[in-house]
Amino acid sequence: MPQSWIVLIPPLAVLLVGSLTKRIKIALLTGIFSAAYIATNFSFISAFQLGLIRIWNETGIGDLLAWSEYFRNLYIFAFLLLLGILIALMTYSGGIPAYAAFLRRRIHSTDQAERASLLLSCCFIIDDYFNSLAVGSIMHPLTDLFRIPRIKLAFLIDAMSAPLCILVPITSWVAIVTMQLENGGISTELSQNPLIISDPFQVYLYTIPYIFYSFIVMASAYFIVKKRISFGLMYHQETIAQNSGNLFGNKPPLKHAISFPDNHRGSLWDFLFPTIILAGTVILMLLYTGDASLFCGQRSLLQAITHADIFFSLFMASILASVLTAGFLLIRKKITMGQLPRIISEGIQLMFNTVLVLILAWAFSTLLKDDIQTGVYVAHKLMGTVHIQFAPVIFFLITAVTSLITGSSWGTIAIMIPFAIPMLITLLKVAIPTTIAMVPSLLPSLGAIISGAVIGDHLSMLSDTTLMSSVSSGSYHTDHIKAQFPYITAIGIATATAFLIAGFLVPYHPIISVALSLGIGMLISFTLLTLSNNFGKNKPYGASEKSSL
Repeated sequence: MPQSWIVLIPPLAVLLVGSLTKRIKIALLTGIFSAAYIATNFSFISAFQLGLIRIWNETGIGDLLAWSEYFRNLYIFAFLLLLGILIALMTYSGGIPAYAAFLRRRIHSTDQAERASLLLSCCFIIDDYFNSLAVGSIMHPLTDLFRIPRIKLAFLIDAMSAPLCILVPITSWVAIVTMQLENGGISTELSQNPLIISDPFQVYLYTIPYIFYSFIVMASAYFIVKKRISFGLMYHQETIAQNSGNLFGNKPPLKHAISFPDNHRGSLWDFLFPTIILAGTVILMLLYTGDASLFCGQRSLLQAITHADIFFSLFMASILASVLTAGFLLIRKKITMGQLPRIISEGIQLMFNTVLVLILAWAFSTLLKDDIQTGVYVAHKLMGTVHIQFAPVIFFLITAVTSLITGSSWGTIAIMIPFAIPMLITLLKVAIPTTIAMVPSLLPSLGAIISGAVIGDHLSMLSDTTLMSSVSSGSYHTDHIKAQFPYITAIGIATATAFLIAGFLVPYHPIISVALSLGIGMLISFTLLTLSNNFGKNKPYGASEKSSL
């Protein structure tokens, strides 16, 4: 179909319907069938068929029935449901309450509870899904004691999960990025006619210092906690929480799917055992599926992780952790065989709605990416004529807009990286194949694309990780998006400035470019957040006084 402004209607419709109805599934269904209507040249029957086909494809059931080797979606759904069961086991046995009690004895104020939420994310760096779900489930009983509104907890989780995981070279993000670097023309195999001769994984490692948004948003989250920054909807709900104890902005509390046992007889081992088993098994499965030398394979540890099947590894690790945890708890008589069906049911209930929303969100993202090509349209329209010094900041802004509209950080990266690498080489007019040294703007531009994909995810109501932050913290999803929007916007302005500076400095001295750009970016972020905090009120509400509970 011809590209025109009309391809922007479905994502805008999702944002509008979601804002008006507060129901994400209705908003996504509206987007799916409006996008399908455009893709089928305005045929109602064909649009309905295409919409159903896209939804069916995202369930992964068709791949299973066809005995396909590509079970990515099924592995993810199974992992989420099994993780829900694991969290239910940890909760019902008293493991999560025991860990919360352990923290409670050491945490005596609001800011300490919020800092604990940030630090806990560092313990779950294997996967951003796992990070979001685990931290929220563990911390919300504790943050409730200090009357921290659920949207504040969701923000703290969101600010750490994906931004932290993208910096660690053992996660699913690395596999996606290195795959797209290879698709963009980076390879050591001359037979593939590469544009740039280099190892994609090494290029990713070189790019890490330029993923400015991750560093700035995590530093800003700590700054927000440290300085008690609060404004907008966040300030409004924090005020209500402190005055009335309602953690949902005077809305009815969202019912948590897991019931707590009447008598919490759990110990720290009931929390630590499943956590260690899951994290350890994920790492071992990554090495095994990546053909690591540890398992008599042909690759080093880092090479194995980049070539591993992350989704299968998460799936197998969650099965093993769930079975071993159930056996561990049965042996210690923390649960009984008669309780297992109820625990499994409640664990599935915890994640089932998330799975449904993910199916709809991915179906919508596929329609935008493949059928009406909204991302390609936005990228080409906004790019225009580019001076090489402005390439990083422009890539950051374009990627952020595309990720915001599509709600898919991985989908946006898949669009932008193969688009950006040939474009940079063309702008610099270098002979191919070339090296990284001959394309100095490459690394900051790649960092800008990854940063833009993550910030767009944070601003989008369609994002899966943002949704999981809402689910695990028990907050209203639309409130979470609205509350963090002004914070992320301020941080985004600072990040854009950092990429603007980097674009001019990187040809002269890369190390100074990173240090100066990142330092100025953080300073601008802190300044904008402080000004926003002070605007309209003289003193932020809720200093870190001792809890009376």
